[in-house]
Amino acid sequence: VMVEDKLNFEVQTVQVDGRLTPGSERVITIPIVNAGDYEAKDAVARINIVNPFATAPFSTTDDTAYVGTLQPGESGSAKFRISVDADAVPKPYVLEVEVQYWDSLGNSYTSDTVRATVTVQQPSGLSTTAIVLISLAGVVVVVVLLSVMRRRRKRA
Repeated sequence: VMVEDKLNFEVQTVQVDGRLTPGSERVITIPIVNAGDYEAKDAVARINIVNPFATAPFSTTDDTAYVGTLQPGESGSAKFRISVDADAVPKPYVLEVEVQYWDSLGNSYTSDTVRATVTVQQPSGLSTTAIVLISLAGVVVVVVLLSVMRRRRKRA
């Protein structure tokens, strides 16, 4: 019985369809390269958003993505929809990626885990706290102005 060696896969820079900020939901694309010596048929990528080193502030409803058949040196794309927790700290996080595939002899394999880095960015614009504080300040200014206007009318 012939058995081919397990393939190695590499991941390239993760692409995001917009800014990945706390509280957002985005589609990320992880380019996966067949770094082995033979074809990987019907490859399926799976992400693990919780790794042994730290809990990533993500959740997902689709942790698997069909990549297709990859020739040696060829890359394919795995797309995942992830949600970022509202209290996520802006910094890089590591996602673990495994690839399940079939070789030319019909044997099923699961690759070793590779790591992909996803960066949560600082939100742009005003935060909710800043908006609330500015609104409160505006209300205070309006109340003070109305009070001053009423006093002036009473004097006149």
